[in-house]
Amino acid sequence: MFSSKAGTENPKEFMDQFVGIVILFCASGTGVFLILFLAASFIMPLTTPAMLADVTACGGILMLATGFRICGIQSFPIGNMLPAMVIVMPLSWIWITYCKF
Repeated sequence: MFSSKAGTENPKEFMDQFVGIVILFCASGTGVFLILFLAASFIMPLTTPAMLADVTACGGILMLATGFRICGIQSFPIGNMLPAMVIVMPLSWIWITYCKF
């Protein structure tokens, strides 16, 4: 793909490789979205309105922290907070199941 002599590569060969790379890049994104869709269709029937409210609240806090960071008010480590979006659903289920009042 990368030759040591600049300009000696066949343009058709370059185009074939470039198109192949673009196709693989697009296919990998499609696979990721397919996995997310299948995971969501499995998880969604197991959720309750309270669990959805907890996930929404967690996402809202992340958006608020992102807004503070963009405005320069406070620099929150948003990347360190992202695992909360994965953890909030099981914690909410545990709370609903075992801590009934």
